[in-house]
Amino acid sequence: MKKNLSTTMNEVVARLNKDWDADVRAFDEVYEHILHMSDALTVGIVKQFPDNFA
Repeated sequence: MKKNLSTTMNEVVARLNKDWDADVRAFDEVYEHILHMSDALTVGIVKQFPDNFA
């Protein structure tokens, strides 16, 4: 979560400074990181409740 907050802050700062190239790069980093987090959460949920998933 700390990395997600840090990368999101970078995105906000870039946007406030109207640095659109940095904003897009930061958004891409946030997006990639959140996808990895969601994958990890999904794996954990499936392991915790294996009978609920085929």
